[in-house]
Amino acid sequence: MPRFFFHTKDGKTVPDETGVELADVQEARLQAARLIGELMREDAAEFWRSEALSLSVTDDAGLTLFTIMVSGVTSPAANSVRKQ
Repeated sequence: MPRFFFHTKDGKTVPDETGVELADVQEARLQAARLIGELMREDAAEFWRSEALSLSVTDDAGLTLFTIMVSGVTSPAANSVRKQ
């Protein structure tokens, strides 16, 4: 069973040194989508401080198979909204 590594970056890079064995790339895609959702849920404030989060998945040879990138962009109109 192939091993996949899930490296994250949100202002700092966090390499996955261990990886996880999964059946195939499709399973790795599903795992990556779950993981990025968990990361955003666990520390939403950090996401907005860095305004970007990415998760790159590599195989055991270090080849990048795919990357998920999430970014938040604050509209200039938000600066004119008064806090109530």
